[in-house]
Amino acid sequence: MEQKSGAEVYVFGFNGQEHDKEINPNVTTAEYWEYDARIGRRWNIDPVTYPWQSSYSTFNNNPIIYADPTGETGELVVDDKSKTVTLNATLHLYGSKATPEFAQKVQEQINNDINKGGANGNGFDYLVGKEKYKFVSNVKVDVISEQEALKQVGIFEEGGKMKFNGTLNTDYKNNYIRVEDLGADYASRMGYNNGIFNTKRDFNGTYGTATHEFLHSLGLTNLNVDNHSYDKEIDVNPPVNGHSTTGIVLNGQPDIMTAKGTLVPEKYGTGIAYNYKGNRYKSIDTKFRIVRAKNINDIVRHKSFESVNGVKTMKLGDGLTNRIYDKNANQMNITE
Repeated sequence: MEQKSGAEVYVFGFNGQEHDKEINPNVTTAEYWEYDARIGRRWNIDPVTYPWQSSYSTFNNNPIIYADPTGETGELVVDDKSKTVTLNATLHLYGSKATPEFAQKVQEQINNDINKGGANGNGFDYLVGKEKYKFVSNVKVDVISEQEALKQVGIFEEGGKMKFNGTLNTDYKNNYIRVEDLGADYASRMGYNNGIFNTKRDFNGTYGTATHEFLHSLGLTNLNVDNHSYDKEIDVNPPVNGHSTTGIVLNGQPDIMTAKGTLVPEKYGTGIAYNYKGNRYKSIDTKFRIVRAKNINDIVRHKSFESVNGVKTMKLGDGLTNRIYDKNANQMNITE
């Protein structure tokens, strides 16, 4: 509701948005939506749709935890009342293998890996000052056409040439991922706000690669001896993934950022067994990788919160490149 501050009328209300009395005293407005708190729904259809959610819903149907300061996709948000820190981002999938079913599985995998991560499967706490807050992943994944992806990043095709339309995407929360069957040798990848998912190599019955690659886009790297993803490097014969030297995790379940080809205790691996100091190790089976508290801390490392309409928010990731790829995984560049 409206609050008064001295002689001034404070017009900002629920979710940090401005009241729109011309419509109804209960309605608040953002850049792209009108929200009616009486029914918990927006008045217009969300242009970003999900097959498992009404296009009239807002805040992922949980307005107490989630915020949407611009009416777009959200960001890392601190809520002091619910004691939560929520990671909001959207992955826009396009390409011949981008389906609503695939999108939903990727969304569920990323959110479950983070929200049910850790050694006990209970997710993570995050310190805000000296207080413990619950870290919540609210990553959304949708499917758009290649033409829509190009349009959103400011590119259009005319006369066989790729041109810039003057409206380059500046929202760091939008990620554009090509989904194709690219054979057994092409590795999926994400970086900055774009990437490629190879269903043939990395999504054959398991979707953990999505979490690994999404965390890459937030600035995390394939970990090594220095940052404790594996314990040491050893020489191997026969080679692992074509390499005669590889990392080895001596004990325990591998970290989500542990790269393919790393040797892990046999129960977490697949393929040929290697003996090392009386124990057996295999090349990592990526379905056993888990998110750890260190990964959550690395997401926000060297970053700080700022206030947006009274809501503590943080920009994530390393920046924007807005790359769109063709069906052969070649970057589609502006030619004129």
